[in-house]
Amino acid sequence: MQDILLMKGEGEVKLNMTVGKGEQVLKHNRLEGQEAICSQLQSLKDAWANMLMTSMSCHSRLEWTVAQWTSFQESRSQLQQWMESVEQEVGMTLPQQPGLKEKAALLERLRAIQADVDAHATALSRLSDKTLEMHEKTADQTFGPESRAELNVHFADISAVVKGKVQSMQSIVSEHEQYVDAVRDFNDWLISAKEELQRWSDLSGDSSSIKRKLCKVQVRTCKCVCGSSSQPASY
Repeated sequence: MQDILLMKGEGEVKLNMTVGKGEQVLKHNRLEGQEAICSQLQSLKDAWANMLMTSMSCHSRLEWTVAQWTSFQESRSQLQQWMESVEQEVGMTLPQQPGLKEKAALLERLRAIQADVDAHATALSRLSDKTLEMHEKTADQTFGPESRAELNVHFADISAVVKGKVQSMQSIVSEHEQYVDAVRDFNDWLISAKEELQRWSDLSGDSSSIKRKLCKVQVRTCKCVCGSSSQPASY
Protein backbone atom coordinates (compact mmCIF):
# COMPACT_ATOMS: atom_id res chain seq x y z
CA MET A 1 0.00 0.00 0.00
CA GLN A 2 2.93 2.33 0.68
CA ASP A 3 4.15 1.72 -2.87
CA ILE A 4 0.76 2.77 -4.23
CA LEU A 5 0.89 6.04 -2.31
CA LEU A 6 4.44 6.71 -3.55
CA MET A 7 3.38 5.95 -7.11
CA LYS A 8 0.43 8.32 -6.77
CA GLY A 9 2.66 11.14 -5.57
CA GLU A 10 5.17 10.53 -8.33
CA GLY A 11 2.42 10.46 -10.96
CA GLU A 12 0.93 13.73 -9.77
CA VAL A 13 4.31 15.43 -10.00
CA LYS A 14 4.91 14.15 -13.52
CA LEU A 15 1.40 15.10 -14.67
CA ASN A 16 1.72 18.62 -13.28
CA MET A 17 5.09 19.03 -14.96
CA THR A 18 3.68 17.79 -18.26
CA VAL A 19 0.65 20.09 -18.06
CA GLY A 20 2.89 23.01 -17.18
CA LYS A 21 5.15 22.40 -20.13
CA GLY A 22 2.13 21.95 -22.37
CA GLU A 23 0.73 25.30 -21.29
CA GLN A 24 4.06 26.93 -22.11
CA VAL A 25 4.02 25.36 -25.56
CA LEU A 26 0.44 26.57 -26.13
CA LYS A 27 1.58 30.17 -25.92
CA HIS A 28 3.75 29.79 -29.01
CA ASN A 29 1.55 27.56 -31.21
CA ARG A 30 -1.05 28.25 -33.81
CA LEU A 31 -4.70 27.56 -33.11
CA GLU A 32 -4.75 24.14 -34.76
CA GLY A 33 -1.60 23.18 -32.87
CA GLN A 34 -3.11 24.37 -29.62
CA GLU A 35 -6.17 22.17 -30.15
CA ALA A 36 -3.98 19.11 -30.65
CA ILE A 37 -1.96 19.87 -27.53
CA CYS A 38 -5.09 20.55 -25.47
CA SER A 39 -6.58 17.27 -26.66
CA GLN A 40 -3.39 15.44 -25.77
CA LEU A 41 -3.23 17.03 -22.32
CA GLN A 42 -6.87 16.14 -21.69
CA SER A 43 -6.16 12.55 -22.68
CA LEU A 44 -3.29 12.48 -20.19
CA LYS A 45 -5.52 13.90 -17.45
CA ASP A 46 -8.23 11.33 -18.22
CA ALA A 47 -5.69 8.52 -18.18
CA TRP A 48 -4.36 9.78 -14.87
CA ALA A 49 -7.89 9.97 -13.43
CA ASN A 50 -8.49 6.36 -14.48
CA MET A 51 -5.16 5.43 -12.96
CA LEU A 52 -6.16 7.08 -9.69
CA MET A 53 -9.46 5.22 -9.62
CA THR A 54 -7.67 1.93 -10.25
CA SER A 55 -5.10 2.63 -7.53
CA MET A 56 -7.82 3.64 -5.06
CA SER A 57 -9.70 0.45 -5.81
CA CYS A 58 -6.52 -1.58 -5.38
CA HIS A 59 -5.74 0.26 -2.15
CA SER A 60 -9.24 -0.41 -0.86
CA ARG A 61 -9.04 -4.12 -1.68
CA LEU A 62 -5.66 -4.42 -0.01
CA GLU A 63 -6.91 -2.64 3.09
CA TRP A 64 -9.94 -4.95 3.21
CA THR A 65 -7.71 -8.00 2.89
CA VAL A 66 -5.38 -6.82 5.65
CA ALA A 67 -8.33 -6.05 7.93
CA GLN A 68 -9.93 -9.43 7.22
CA TRP A 69 -6.63 -11.20 7.78
CA THR A 70 -6.16 -9.47 11.12
CA SER A 71 -9.74 -10.22 12.14
CA PHE A 72 -9.33 -13.86 11.10
CA GLN A 73 -6.12 -14.28 13.05
CA GLU A 74 -7.65 -12.74 16.17
CA SER A 75 -10.80 -14.88 15.93
CA ARG A 76 -8.83 -18.06 15.28
CA SER A 77 -6.44 -17.31 18.13
CA GLN A 78 -9.31 -16.66 20.54
CA LEU A 79 -11.07 -19.87 19.53
CA GLN A 80 -7.90 -21.92 19.85
CA GLN A 81 -7.14 -20.46 23.27
CA TRP A 82 -10.67 -21.24 24.40
CA MET A 83 -10.42 -24.81 23.12
CA GLU A 84 -7.11 -25.27 24.93
CA SER A 85 -8.62 -24.02 28.19
CA VAL A 86 -11.59 -26.38 27.83
CA GLU A 87 -9.28 -29.29 27.04
CA GLN A 88 -7.23 -28.52 30.12
CA GLU A 89 -10.29 -28.42 32.37
CA VAL A 90 -12.10 -31.51 31.10
CA GLY A 91 -8.95 -33.46 30.27
CA MET A 92 -8.30 -34.22 33.91
CA THR A 93 -9.79 -37.27 35.62
CA LEU A 94 -13.07 -36.43 37.32
CA PRO A 95 -12.30 -35.86 41.01
CA GLN A 96 -13.96 -38.15 43.55
CA GLN A 97 -16.60 -36.10 45.35
CA PRO A 98 -17.65 -37.15 48.87
CA GLY A 99 -21.30 -36.14 48.78
CA LEU A 100 -24.27 -35.73 46.50
CA LYS A 101 -24.14 -31.94 46.75
CA GLU A 102 -20.54 -31.84 45.54
CA LYS A 103 -21.27 -34.29 42.74
CA ALA A 104 -24.29 -32.27 41.63
CA ALA A 105 -22.16 -29.10 41.64
CA LEU A 106 -19.55 -30.78 39.43
CA LEU A 107 -22.30 -31.95 37.08
CA GLU A 108 -23.62 -28.40 36.78
CA ARG A 109 -20.12 -27.16 36.00
CA LEU A 110 -19.75 -29.75 33.25
CA ARG A 111 -23.15 -28.82 31.87
CA ALA A 112 -22.08 -25.18 31.81
CA ILE A 113 -18.98 -26.15 29.85
CA GLN A 114 -21.14 -28.13 27.43
CA ALA A 115 -23.42 -25.10 26.95
CA ASP A 116 -20.32 -22.99 26.31
CA VAL A 117 -19.15 -25.49 23.70
CA ASP A 118 -22.55 -25.36 21.99
CA ALA A 119 -22.40 -21.56 21.99
CA HIS A 120 -18.92 -21.57 20.42
CA ALA A 121 -20.20 -23.72 17.56
CA THR A 122 -21.59 -20.52 16.06
CA ALA A 123 -18.20 -18.83 16.32
CA LEU A 124 -16.61 -21.84 14.63
CA SER A 125 -19.15 -21.68 11.81
CA ARG A 126 -18.47 -17.98 11.24
CA LEU A 127 -14.73 -18.57 11.27
CA SER A 128 -15.08 -21.42 8.76
CA ASP A 129 -17.11 -19.18 6.46
CA LYS A 130 -14.50 -16.43 6.78
CA THR A 131 -11.70 -18.91 6.08
CA LEU A 132 -13.44 -20.08 2.90
CA GLU A 133 -14.01 -16.49 1.77
CA MET A 134 -10.38 -15.56 2.38
CA HIS A 135 -9.18 -18.63 0.51
CA GLU A 136 -11.34 -17.76 -2.49
CA LYS A 137 -10.01 -14.19 -2.55
CA THR A 138 -6.33 -14.81 -1.77
CA ALA A 139 -5.71 -18.49 -2.68
CA ASP A 140 -3.52 -18.58 0.44
CA GLN A 141 -3.28 -22.14 1.77
CA THR A 142 -3.44 -20.71 5.28
CA PHE A 143 -7.17 -20.61 4.57
CA GLY A 144 -7.23 -23.89 2.63
CA PRO A 145 -9.43 -26.96 3.25
CA GLU A 146 -6.85 -28.61 5.51
CA SER A 147 -6.81 -25.62 7.83
CA ARG A 148 -10.60 -25.58 8.06
CA ALA A 149 -10.79 -29.35 8.58
CA GLU A 150 -8.16 -29.26 11.34
CA LEU A 151 -10.11 -26.66 13.29
CA ASN A 152 -13.42 -28.48 12.85
CA VAL A 153 -11.97 -31.84 13.93
CA HIS A 154 -10.36 -30.28 16.99
CA PHE A 155 -13.64 -28.69 18.00
CA ALA A 156 -15.58 -31.92 17.40
CA ASP A 157 -13.14 -33.86 19.59
CA ILE A 158 -13.56 -31.39 22.44
CA SER A 159 -17.34 -31.48 22.10
CA ALA A 160 -17.33 -35.29 22.27
CA VAL A 161 -15.11 -35.33 25.37
CA VAL A 162 -17.30 -32.81 27.19
CA LYS A 163 -20.45 -34.71 26.27
CA GLY A 164 -18.92 -37.93 27.58
CA LYS A 165 -17.92 -36.27 30.85
CA VAL A 166 -21.45 -34.92 31.33
CA GLN A 167 -23.02 -38.31 30.69
CA SER A 168 -20.58 -40.01 33.07
CA MET A 169 -21.25 -37.49 35.83
CA GLN A 170 -25.01 -37.74 35.27
CA SER A 171 -24.77 -41.48 35.88
CA ILE A 172 -22.74 -40.95 39.07
CA VAL A 173 -25.22 -38.38 40.41
CA SER A 174 -28.18 -40.59 39.52
CA GLU A 175 -26.67 -43.56 41.37
CA HIS A 176 -26.05 -41.43 44.44
CA GLU A 177 -29.60 -40.04 44.32
CA GLN A 178 -30.96 -43.58 44.19
CA TYR A 179 -28.82 -44.48 47.18
CA VAL A 180 -30.09 -41.46 49.16
CA ASP A 181 -33.69 -42.40 48.31
CA ALA A 182 -33.08 -45.99 49.42
CA VAL A 183 -31.59 -44.85 52.73
CA ARG A 184 -34.52 -42.51 53.35
CA ASP A 185 -37.08 -45.22 52.52
CA PHE A 186 -35.36 -47.72 54.79
CA ASN A 187 -35.17 -45.26 57.68
CA ASP A 188 -38.86 -44.44 57.28
CA TRP A 189 -39.69 -48.14 57.29
CA LEU A 190 -37.47 -48.74 60.31
CA ILE A 191 -39.18 -45.99 62.32
CA SER A 192 -42.59 -47.43 61.45
CA ALA A 193 -41.49 -50.93 62.43
CA LYS A 194 -40.17 -49.74 65.79
CA GLU A 195 -43.45 -47.98 66.51
CA GLU A 196 -45.41 -51.14 65.73
CA LEU A 197 -43.15 -53.30 67.89
CA GLN A 198 -43.55 -50.82 70.71
CA ARG A 199 -47.32 -51.15 70.51
CA TRP A 200 -47.17 -54.94 70.43
CA SER A 201 -44.85 -55.13 73.43
CA ASP A 202 -47.84 -54.47 75.69
CA LEU A 203 -48.42 -57.73 77.62
CA SER A 204 -51.95 -56.91 78.70
CA GLY A 205 -54.87 -58.92 77.33
CA ASP A 206 -56.05 -62.50 77.18
CA SER A 207 -54.21 -65.51 75.74
CA SER A 208 -55.61 -65.08 72.23
CA SER A 209 -54.65 -61.43 72.18
CA ILE A 210 -51.11 -62.20 73.34
CA LYS A 211 -50.77 -64.92 70.67
CA ARG A 212 -51.91 -62.52 67.95
CA LYS A 213 -49.35 -59.96 69.13
CA LEU A 214 -46.66 -62.65 69.17
CA CYS A 215 -47.55 -63.66 65.62
CA LYS A 216 -47.33 -60.05 64.42
CA VAL A 217 -44.01 -59.57 66.21
CA GLN A 218 -42.64 -62.70 64.53
CA VAL A 219 -43.78 -61.47 61.11
CA ARG A 220 -42.33 -58.03 61.73
CA THR A 221 -39.09 -59.53 63.02
CA CYS A 222 -38.81 -61.60 59.88
CA LYS A 223 -39.32 -58.46 57.78
CA CYS A 224 -36.70 -56.62 59.82
CA VAL A 225 -34.19 -59.41 59.23
CA CYS A 226 -34.95 -59.45 55.51
CA GLY A 227 -34.84 -55.67 55.36
CA SER A 228 -31.50 -55.41 57.14
CA SER A 229 -29.95 -57.97 54.81
CA SER A 230 -30.97 -55.91 51.76
CA GLN A 231 -30.28 -52.41 53.11
CA PRO A 232 -27.87 -50.34 50.98
CA ALA A 233 -24.21 -50.31 51.77
CA SER A 234 -22.55 -47.05 52.78
CA TYR A 235 -21.70 -44.78 49.78
